[in-house]
Amino acid sequence: FAVQPPSQPSTFGAIAGVLGNLAFPLLIIGGLAFLQRRSGGMGGGMNPLDLGKSKSKIQMEPQTGVTFDDVAGCDGSKFELTEVVEFLKNPSKYSAL
Repeated sequence: FAVQPPSQPSTFGAIAGVLGNLAFPLLIIGGLAFLQRRSGGMGGGMNPLDLGKSKSKIQMEPQTGVTFDDVAGCDGSKFELTEVVEFLKNPSKYSAL
């Protein structure tokens, strides 16, 4: 039984291990700081959390070219709209089968 004492880790290996454990968090913090500086700071610009938000505007009156006079004579549409209004006023009539 040749028992040998465990080898002592070198100081270079210990320093490399500590630097390796600190590299990833420092990289993430640096990346976030870069994104914030690039967006113009806290006062304005693009927030990294706003990437999915739409910047579209709501068009209140769409220009479809169809007027009420074009569809005013449709009796089927009038009947369907009457049914929708009746459902909104009395939904229990339509939910009971």
